[in-house]
Amino acid sequence: MKWIQPITLEAFLNIPQKEAGFFDSFVYGPANAEELERGYLFILGEIKTASPNFTYFLNFLASIIRREYYSAAGKNVEQNLSRALERINENPERLFANQLPSLFGNIHILVGALVRNTLVLGFTGDMRAMILKQNEICDLTALAS
Repeated sequence: MKWIQPITLEAFLNIPQKEAGFFDSFVYGPANAEELERGYLFILGEIKTASPNFTYFLNFLASIIRREYYSAAGKNVEQNLSRALERINENPERLFANQLPSLFGNIHILVGALVRNTLVLGFTGDMRAMILKQNEICDLTALAS
């Protein structure tokens, strides 16, 4: 079995300079043989608000998603990712305290899990995942909408 190994990873972001906010990306790989079956986890997040209270927020969400994804008992990538995302959605008031109203419409997250030849995506807000195949661009997030 051959794993996909990227040679170069580039991200093109078109974020206007005048907008305040935060953007971060996270890439997690298996830390041991057990996690090897769960593959790689990619998280992109943007918060469109200038509040300094949110500087930690994307890291906090990414750490919860990572922990839940890699601790899942199942071996199905879709079930593991769904479980991780459900964990965040279970009780948003507890996670986000009094900040929840100011996050609505201002948070954009894309989560991808890659295991062997299976890619599973989850997203919220205005995020896009595109793939270039045979000189054609396919918007994967549009297919899921």
